[in-house]
Amino acid sequence: MSSIPMFGSIRNRGRAKAGRLGNRGAIGAAFAIGATVLLGMGALATEAGVWLNARRNAQDAADAAAYAGLVRLSLTDATAATSAATQVATRNGFTDTGALANAGDTRVVVQAGLWQNSTFTSPAPSGNSPNAVRVDINQVQRIGLTQLISRNAPIAWGGAIAVLEVGGPACTLSIPPATTTSQVMGRTNIAGSTTVNAPNCIIASNMQGSKSINVQGAAVNTLT
Repeated sequence: MSSIPMFGSIRNRGRAKAGRLGNRGAIGAAFAIGATVLLGMGALATEAGVWLNARRNAQDAADAAAYAGLVRLSLTDATAATSAATQVATRNGFTDTGALANAGDTRVVVQAGLWQNSTFTSPAPSGNSPNAVRVDINQVQRIGLTQLISRNAPIAWGGAIAVLEVGGPACTLSIPPATTTSQVMGRTNIAGSTTVNAPNCIIASNMQGSKSINVQGAAVNTLT
């Protein structure tokens, strides 16, 4: 008769122990899920800064490439313009690899075309000469621990269109002489305490080179 209560007591303790083990397992699973999410969010905050920097670099490269292509377009033709723009993009760290499948893959698209009525058309329609260069850069970014919450790799993008536009009649025009000297090169120099107001016309120079119109000195006030 005395063994019956003892048996019942042992069975109750077994149930209580099983219940405590079940609670511990549930807490452990919840902690693992929560820790994974927190780790992924922390990685996202860090890697997002890297992605934003890549986005700025892509935009800077697109701006420089479009400008370089436009300069070449003004001197030669569309083929040379696209080649020059592509080279500048490569020098800035963006080399076209074709597909955008893996981290680091880059697509660089350069087009010469017609900019008219706020619309870019490439190639330029028949009867029109190209007056603009467009550059689009896309690069797949690398993801680290951020893949704990998302496996979609972001793409850094940069785009620019450089356009040749007529600025109006020339207020001044510098023409290189037949024989240039160190004093007379045919360029336009603006220096010293100079204020130039030209709101409805342009300052032009027929001299070739990066300093055909040269503005220098901190004393130059305004050039409009």
